[in-house]
Amino acid sequence: MKDKDKDKTKDVLINELARLRERIAELEALESQHKEREKELIESEERHRRLVELCPEAVAVHSKGKIVYINAAGAKMLGVASPEELIGKSVMDFVHPDYREIIKNRIRRTIKKGKATPLIEEKLIRPDGSIIYVETVATRITYLGEPAMLAVSRDITERKKMEERLRLYEKKLRSLAYELTQVEEREHRHVATELRDAIGQLLAFCTMKLEELKELVIWPDSVHILREIRGSVEKMIEDIRSLANQLSPLIVYELGLPAALEWLADKMRKEHSIHIDLKVDSQVNVEDEELRIFLFRAVWELLVNVSRYAKTDRAKVSVYREAESLYISVEDRGVGFNTSLLEAPSEKNRRFGLFSIRERFSYFGGEVSIQSKSGKGTKVVLTVPLKAPQGNK
Repeated sequence: MKDKDKDKTKDVLINELARLRERIAELEALESQHKEREKELIESEERHRRLVELCPEAVAVHSKGKIVYINAAGAKMLGVASPEELIGKSVMDFVHPDYREIIKNRIRRTIKKGKATPLIEEKLIRPDGSIIYVETVATRITYLGEPAMLAVSRDITERKKMEERLRLYEKKLRSLAYELTQVEEREHRHVATELRDAIGQLLAFCTMKLEELKELVIWPDSVHILREIRGSVEKMIEDIRSLANQLSPLIVYELGLPAALEWLADKMRKEHSIHIDLKVDSQVNVEDEELRIFLFRAVWELLVNVSRYAKTDRAKVSVYREAESLYISVEDRGVGFNTSLLEAPSEKNRRFGLFSIRERFSYFGGEVSIQSKSGKGTKVVLTVPLKAPQGNK
């Protein structure tokens, strides 16, 4: 081989060696980057692992119905000493029977659609048999190449207990309020009876005697005085009857709710100059006396609200029955009001009567719907079952 060819071959080899060195340098750089990324990934995984381990909420992963991971908070929530005691256990072993079908369906939907489930309440059973309530959100993940569920749960047992205590406390308060209302109503009826039977009869007797006395006097001035006295006594009789009816309208006891509402409509027209468009279904018959009185009082209070605050001279009252429920609608086209005030009643809130009616109405298993807009008037609908037993009785 000639020297010239040898030199050419040598140059090629040198160039190839240079390219190999460059490639090796590139590979070394890539390997360094890979190691750096691998280190960062390991550090990131370690941070996330520590975050999950230190998370105060229960975090668990289950695949094919088995628990494959759970953090310390999850173990504590389920009442065991360490997470290892739960690994491999069936998820359904810890789900209360009332919720098992719900949880199974939720898992199937989540695995199929891959969407995170909204926050829901669940009831779980610990290994010792005690029951806890939790709030859980879950989503689908991949674990060892298989679809799995990642769930995050919070123990709300104490909150549920507090809610139950509050519910019982509110129930007791409603019961006491109802009993107080009944005591007041009985006292009103007693006082009204005394006014009608005792004082009213006594004044009527005085009127008769004044009439007899008028026939005995011989002085014209005395006759005039007796007439004035009799007029005053008759006015007292009328005032006593009106007061007695306000305390305890006899008509609502003797003739029922429809007749009592007709009397009330006439009273509102005479005393407050408000025309009441009253429509009562012929099928309406409230046999329960306590409920009948309460409904009458509620309508009266609503109409008084109209007279005081609605700034209108008309209102509509509709009473009708559907199936075993009674509906009473009181509607006006007045100024309306902000219904959000009902959620924060105070002594200065002139709408407190509506709030009070709504609270007391729940005692009878009823509901109160209140609709109002500024300048559009107010509509209040009372709904109550006629035959269903009242929960607090």
